Amino acid sequence: MYIHPVVDGSRGYQDSQILGKDFKTPAEVFEAFIKHFEPKTNFRLARFQLQKLAQEPAEAIDDFMARCKIQAQKCKFADIELEGRLIEQIVIGTSSKKVQQTLLAKDEKLTLNTALDIARTQEATEADMRLLHGQAVNVDMTKQHIQRKKQCSFCGLNHPPRKCPAYGTKCRNCDKMNHWEKCCRLKKQEQESKQQWQRKQEATKTYPKRSQAQRSKRLHEMKEEEETEETDDMRFETICVDQIRKNEAFAVIGVEIGRGPATLKAKVDTGSEGNILPLRIYQKMYPDRVDSNGEPKTGKLRKSPITITGYGEKSVIPQVGLHTLSCNHQDRQANGEFFVVKTQRPAILGLELCLDLGLVVLNCSLMESHDSPIKIESI
Repeated sequence: MYIHPVVDGSRGYQDSQILGKDFKTPAEVFEAFIKHFEPKTNFRLARFQLQKLAQEPAEAIDDFMARCKIQAQKCKFADIELEGRLIEQIVIGTSSKKVQQTLLAKDEKLTLNTALDIARTQEATEADMRLLHGQAVNVDMTKQHIQRKKQCSFCGLNHPPRKCPAYGTKCRNCDKMNHWEKCCRLKKQEQESKQQWQRKQEATKTYPKRSQAQRSKRLHEMKEEEETEETDDMRFETICVDQIRKNEAFAVIGVEIGRGPATLKAKVDTGSEGNILPLRIYQKMYPDRVDSNGEPKTGKLRKSPITITGYGEKSVIPQVGLHTLSCNHQDRQANGEFFVVKTQRPAILGLELCLDLGLVVLNCSLMESHDSPIKIESI
């Protein structure tokens, strides 16, 4: 089996152009054979193939550079040019963008060894990061695995079988052995019983009884509500007023005071049983009818035995007499009886005068329900 190569080699040696040359060492003979039998290559094609070389994803930078150097031998680069070409090939063919960015930022003083060191450092850093990332994932998976384990009912912890730390210890709640207080069943039963008792007490909670006065007050309120519902049939649909202030309605009416027509601004009070004219307004309307003290002269006002009180008040409003005023509003005219009183409140128009002057339109309706229809003739 070793004859053929020797024979072929001897034939090649005899047929080659190196026959007759004097070689001093076997290495020179071997180099001559390589040059003779190696096929001729195109250096331009070799340079193109060099530029297309790229680092594989799992390939080390040193292995990639070894491939580049072998290919560069076929490119017939000069010694000065070779180093620059190999640096360019690292920039072009490296699989790390960070290495590319770092090398592109370097100036023309960059050497091949420095470029390789930069690539090796980045390669080692990425390997360390992958290792650390893989360890972090394993730690998270371990935590999740531990959390999925069932907690011990005697100590409340996660531990291997038959290695409970509560074994041989005494509970501080019930003084029994082989479990801890936080897992004591007696304590849990006591807490559940207490909560159940509290819920039962809340459900059967009693409230203090109302006194007779409170019950009477409640009945009075209920009666007032019933009366209010019954009086819904009597309502005021239209109130003609000139001004509303603080939930109060005011109207301006015309009055005859002897010296000529005048106006009176008064509050529209449909709940009032009479008309009120303050003494201070009477003094301005009839200055000749009052004395130096502002009191009405004798005989200018009619006396009235009626006692006047305010709504919801017990105190009596002092009155000095009764006066008749000729009033008008738009196309309505009416005579109103006014009680002249000592008060700082405004003048008041009662319901009767408001109706006469058309300030208030009162619509009343009576409603009656029957179980069966009734004919008009039978009413």
